[in-house]
Amino acid sequence: MQSAFDRLVRHLNAHFGDEERQMRATAYNGASCHVDEHQAVLASAVEVRRLLLQGRADVARSFAQHLALWLPRHIADMDYSLADWLLTRRDDGLKPVRVVRKAIRLPR
Repeated sequence: MQSAFDRLVRHLNAHFGDEERQMRATAYNGASCHVDEHQAVLASAVEVRRLLLQGRADVARSFAQHLALWLPRHIADMDYSLADWLLTRRDDGLKPVRVVRKAIRLPR
């Protein structure tokens, strides 16, 4: 489980880092709140990793369940706004396509 959790955190760091670079490069006015959310998730992940190393796999499972609930809302609220912002700065004439998927229900 530790290896999978570490891969997840590396992916989150890379993805959030990419978004944050784009926000800075385009002077995105919603960056502060967006970055705060990223930092909160990553801070939680650091604490969860510490507990996972102490054998608390239950905490890692709970984190994953909460992340699965948080992520669709983050995408709908924060990432779509960022995408719209970035698309207004494109000059290639392409039109955006938005794909919406149903939320995943996790077993309790």
